[in-house]
Amino acid sequence: LAVVVGVAGAMSQSQGRPRIPVLEYYDNWVCVNKPAGMSVHRSVGTRRHEKVVSTGLKRQLARKVYPVHRLDHRTSGALLFAFDSATCAELQAMLSTGSKEYVALVRGEWTLPPTVVVDTPVRVDGVERDACTRFDLLATQAEPRSSLVLARPTTGRTHQIRRHAFHIGFPIVGDSAHGDSRV
Repeated sequence: LAVVVGVAGAMSQSQGRPRIPVLEYYDNWVCVNKPAGMSVHRSVGTRRHEKVVSTGLKRQLARKVYPVHRLDHRTSGALLFAFDSATCAELQAMLSTGSKEYVALVRGEWTLPPTVVVDTPVRVDGVERDACTRFDLLATQAEPRSSLVLARPTTGRTHQIRRHAFHIGFPIVGDSAHGDSRV
C-alpha cells in the first residue's frame, strides 16, 4: 500500500497512474487534496475516459471509499472520504452543523467594505433558491488587480460563491462559467 502524504498542488505519478495526494489518513477516513479539473465521483455528465477522485482513490488505497462531501469539478481543495457508510453519515452530520469557508482569488482591487454579505437568490434547475454568502477581504493589490477573500456560504447552492462573487463585480480568477476565465 502506497500512501502519498503531503500538500503537493499536483498529483504525483506512480506506475503511470496519477496519485491523489493524501493530507491525513486515519482508520475510518482520509482527507485528500482534490486537484482542479477532476470530478469527485462519476455522474451522468462524466465522460467514460475521465478520471474521478473516488475511483482513483479506491484503487490507490485498495479499499472502498465514500465521499463525505463534494467540491466542484473545477475546484481544488481538501476532500473527505470515509471507509464505511456509518463513518460517512457521522462525518456528514458533523459537517452539516459546522460552517464552510473557502479562500478565493478574485479579479479586481477590492473597493467594497472589508465584509460584504450577498443575499441574492440563485437559479438552480430553473428554480430560484435563497442563497447567502459572506465575503471577508484578506488582501488586495493594485497590480495585477486582484483580491484574496474568504467566502462563507450559509446556503449550499450550485456555484453559489462563484455566482455571488460575479454579482458584486469581483469574478473568481480562472472561472470560465461565471466570470472571467483569464488567469
